Amino acid sequence: MRREKQEWMGTLPRLGGVRYLWVESKVTQEFFDSVCSMRGLEGLSLHWNQARDLRRLVQMEHLRHLHLGISSAVVSIEPLQRMKMLITFSISNLRKVRDLTPLGELKQLEELRVDGGM
Repeated sequence: MRREKQEWMGTLPRLGGVRYLWVESKVTQEFFDSVCSMRGLEGLSLHWNQARDLRRLVQMEHLRHLHLGISSAVVSIEPLQRMKMLITFSISNLRKVRDLTPLGELKQLEELRVDGGM
């Protein structure tokens, strides 16, 4: 991993005042886990998500808006069912996910976008 990305991974969790984060570059599992340590985030957009495991998202208690673009490595969206504050959620290219029923637990969800191959 490039040194700059390693530095960002150390810095992001300390940015307590940041409420919205957009990442346009490739997001590895390690970088994803670091972003999930930003517990004050209300909105998160990861354009090119290569993380397989979404379990760390549940740490983000204030997250209301989530976009996971190009998420072909994700194997389960089960952790999302515990994210009761989500209002908007979009994800694309869920090639390995077969079960969308966890989304039924998101009672606050007002907007859902599922895009690409399934």
